[in-house]
Amino acid sequence: MPPPIGGVSTFMRRHVAQLERDGVPHSVRDWTKMSGRRRLAWMLRLLLDPRHMHVEFNAYETWTMVAVVLRPWPAHVLLRVHSGGPESRLNSWQKWIFARFLRGVDQLVLVGAHVESVLRTAGYLLPDSWAVQPAFLPPPPEDRPSVLATYGESGRRFLDAHHPLLVLQGSNAFRDGVDLYGSDMAVDALIALRTEFPRLGLVVGRPTRGGAAFEAYCAGLDRRLAAAGASNHMWILDGERELWPVIERADVYLRPTLSDGDSIGVREALHLGTAVVASDAAPRPAGVRTFVSRDQQAFNEAIRRALSDAEQPRASACS
Repeated sequence: MPPPIGGVSTFMRRHVAQLERDGVPHSVRDWTKMSGRRRLAWMLRLLLDPRHMHVEFNAYETWTMVAVVLRPWPAHVLLRVHSGGPESRLNSWQKWIFARFLRGVDQLVLVGAHVESVLRTAGYLLPDSWAVQPAFLPPPPEDRPSVLATYGESGRRFLDAHHPLLVLQGSNAFRDGVDLYGSDMAVDALIALRTEFPRLGLVVGRPTRGGAAFEAYCAGLDRRLAAAGASNHMWILDGERELWPVIERADVYLRPTLSDGDSIGVREALHLGTAVVASDAAPRPAGVRTFVSRDQQAFNEAIRRALSDAEQPRASACS
């Protein structure tokens, strides 16, 4: 999931908070962060706990699905599929388990129509009860002060010093050597547009650490900025810090992805009233300016038009 906090994890955090506010008993388990012993204990609980269970999944967790398929007691299962694609990388046994599990799902929620297309193309039969529902929950306004506090004084100075403001949720993911989330395109757009907008700033959310190849890639972007005299015009928001107050402050939210699904970040920006420029790598909601994926000139022009169409400066998120 892309940093600072990816769309799915942001949705889950807000979903859990909503359950807590509604007084709904719940237990959250992140399979990827469990030790082998904890995974085994969780599977045994799913399999052997005699109580009626409501289980909500957000990923293709094969062994957890096995436990639910073999469970002798009733379990109302809601499966929320956030992206189409992981099922294509399953082996034959995993595909069989997923198909069995899918047949037993009581309620299937797909975050976009593209996920339905992927599943049907792969030959999976959908349950009778299914719906397309974007995985977006609005950010709680009462969290704004605590989130802003994580930006520190340097972040506050950057946001106050730069206008207009662009924001990008980046990642350390690549496809065939190309940045999947387009940080390189955002940097090149910043450099190109500074002649027209001297105080232009770019905020990029990305991981604190990465492999050697990712670090070398980031260093290359830094050198590109330095050569253009624009190093002070980009701020990296790293670590697990939420981005939405910056999106709220920004003039344009950038989504120059090479491939994509139903972006939660795009929906969040639209909800907050921020203009969005996104690639045509996926169907986009109404109101989004799109450009041909990886076309730098078209990307720059779309940003330029979005900035020119802004009727008045945005209110400060730090006020």
